Amino acid sequence: MAKLTLQDVFGMFEPFGIPKSQVIETLNACEDKHEAAKAFLGLKVMAYGNYMQMESKGLSNLRRIELMAITERLKKIELKNYNPPTTKEPNLDSKVRTTANIYDMLKRKDVDGLMGMLDPDSHANRDRANKFVDSLIKEVNRRKDKGKGKK
Repeated sequence: MAKLTLQDVFGMFEPFGIPKSQVIETLNACEDKHEAAKAFLGLKVMAYGNYMQMESKGLSNLRRIELMAITERLKKIELKNYNPPTTKEPNLDSKVRTTANIYDMLKRKDVDGLMGMLDPDSHANRDRANKFVDSLIKEVNRRKDKGKGKK
């Protein structure tokens, strides 16, 4: 038997009505390689069930032989070491952008913008907000200066 790539194995599900993209999506949704191995087993069972349905509806001898060869090959394949890609936190980009926006507002002393982000309903305590922004700017600058001294 020739060695198969992962993509070849994923493509083996297509004759049974399971697109390669669905196989990849299913496995990539798993948290770790153990869960991926179980999901792969489930996909094999689903492929075999689809084969049985196709056979009950009637297949030509040539198609039956072709599909049976694929099912026999799939039975022997185990997916032990497939590591699904680690999913990054979906809100990470928005959190980074928000932090960058806050820093930009601090640099520009945009009190209204900051107050809108912190408490959209409160514009009454403007003096207190100005003092808060000034103290934040001083703290950021102090930490920047402290970081430069350590180099």
